[in-house]
Amino acid sequence: MSKVPLTLDNDLYFAVYTATTAFNRSFKTLLDPLRLTHAQYLTMVALGEHDNVTIKDLGERLAIEPSTITSIAKRLEAAARVVRTRNPEDEREVRITLTARGRALLTEVASVEPAFRYRVGLTPTDDAQVRRGLSILRETSRC
Repeated sequence: MSKVPLTLDNDLYFAVYTATTAFNRSFKTLLDPLRLTHAQYLTMVALGEHDNVTIKDLGERLAIEPSTITSIAKRLEAAARVVRTRNPEDEREVRITLTARGRALLTEVASVEPAFRYRVGLTPTDDAQVRRGLSILRETSRC
């Protein structure tokens, strides 16, 4: 293996970091009109797939700690987008369910990613390649 000098131009972490920062900044402009943070957006997408789920299951699906999901759910509940309910048989279990307002918001949430892809000019092939590369990074970087 040849030794490549460490510079920002050939540092993988820097490339991922700066791409993530730019991606998040651009994506945020699409989320702001919906009054959603990035984490709330992902939570709404996950709830659109499977509604009425436990905090634990939602956290696992999103790879987010349950305490963080609880915080996100509280803010979404304050905005009347979800309802949190405790399991009467096990008070530790909290379920999150979309409200009518939350379900209505899903239509707008579903338009965010296609709008972003259009904005940045991602073709379906580009999109698939980026997802594959990120999936490899995610899977091989787990500790």
